[in-house]
Amino acid sequence: MNILPIKPTNGDQAAVKLSRIGVIDLEASSLGSASYPTEIGWALLHDDGSITSGACLIRPAAKWTTYTNAWSPASERLTGITREMLDRDGMSPRDAVERFLAWEIETCIAMRSILTDIGS
Repeated sequence: MNILPIKPTNGDQAAVKLSRIGVIDLEASSLGSASYPTEIGWALLHDDGSITSGACLIRPAAKWTTYTNAWSPASERLTGITREMLDRDGMSPRDAVERFLAWEIETCIAMRSILTDIGS
């Protein structure tokens, strides 16, 4: 059984089975207060070292794009996701959530440890 040492926020060392780790990542249009999600990605680690993953671009709802701070050229450069990509290849927000939830139900990710890049 493979384990991954993790240093929890309380400073204690812990060991978590790889098969209990899932990663969810959201990209955003900016860091402004009116930003919106542009991509959702997910990955599931397995004890044999393999990874199952998926992602989808999210086409913004029209009302999301009305604010001047909704889009940041800096975020576009960082993520490589352009407005044109979202219009051309993005799923509706509802379809993106349904695709993610279908994966979540299939893998029971709620029963696993979730790693995020949210500040501590």
